Amino acid sequence: MSTKWRSATSTDDAIAGALTPAPTATKYGERRAAAVLLDQAGLPPPPAPADAAAGHAPPAVAAYVEDVAQFFERSGMARMSGRLLGALMIAEPPERSQEELATFLGVSRGAVSQASRMLVDGGLVERRRRRGERRDYYRIRPHAWTDMIERRVDAIVALRRLAERGIAVVDDEGTAGHQALAGLVDVCRFFEIEWPGLVARWRRERGTAGPDARPSRGE
Repeated sequence: MSTKWRSATSTDDAIAGALTPAPTATKYGERRAAAVLLDQAGLPPPPAPADAAAGHAPPAVAAYVEDVAQFFERSGMARMSGRLLGALMIAEPPERSQEELATFLGVSRGAVSQASRMLVDGGLVERRRRRGERRDYYRIRPHAWTDMIERRVDAIVALRRLAERGIAVVDDEGTAGHQALAGLVDVCRFFEIEWPGLVARWRRERGTAGPDARPSRGE
């Protein structure tokens, strides 16, 4: 059976069964603290809870959604937004309504609305409304992944400026701290120059007609 999330009208309609709701605040805090300690120790994060695969969703689908949520949570994204993003990454067709996402994730429509707002504001997901319908639909925005990677140069610039401030504070060039900061500035400057060129090369090779995400059927 395919591990893609298909609509209830497809032959794999069982995949559209609900996942279990997110853990309670207490369990969530405990799991997050454990993940931080394991990360500091250089160990892999704890596996997704067994109950994440409850309902009719295949275990592989449920586990993947939770893995995506954990991955983006390490970068500061809310767990619910990460779960929503994971669901959209494997959705087939790729455009899903708020109600469908709420059912799939086993959460309220309000939770989907709040989580989707962060993804829309961050440029990863777009909200659309079909002609003649009042409901909203969500999908991964075309070129979302390229744009996300391209924006990493902003973080590189910020890190370089932070290192330069450190050099100004440690004004003795003979110290180990000064040398380490100077090395950080050098590597940041290198990628400041090279990173935009790599993204531009990718866009040229991919072509303007080749978005990162799959287009909806009928487009």
